Amino acid sequence: MDAKLATSSGLKTGTTTAGYVVAAKIDTRGCGYQGKTHFILTNTGATNSMYYKITGYLGSENGTAIELRAETSIAAAGSVNDVTYIVTPYAAVVFEVKNNAGATTYSLEWCTL
Repeated sequence: MDAKLATSSGLKTGTTTAGYVVAAKIDTRGCGYQGKTHFILTNTGATNSMYYKITGYLGSENGTAIELRAETSIAAAGSVNDVTYIVTPYAAVVFEVKNNAGATTYSLEWCTL
């Protein structure tokens, strides 16, 4: 994976492409006491919907991938998807996005709890 590990909270904006790209790659080792990472994904585009998925890695960010959230769609024009995950056993959590019918813009916020 080409993205660097992020800190325990952050904000990323971007534009989707036809294939999945890493929106956030989070090092969850030692983050918080509840063992959760809270994501808020907003589709900031006007017309196109988008997809996202979340993957966990046990030993390192380059280890075996565990699907935490299968491909899920999010509608266009400011639609918000609020997702909380139990991530205690994972060394890293990767949030990926891609377009549906065409490119759209997004905003992704996260915080470990």
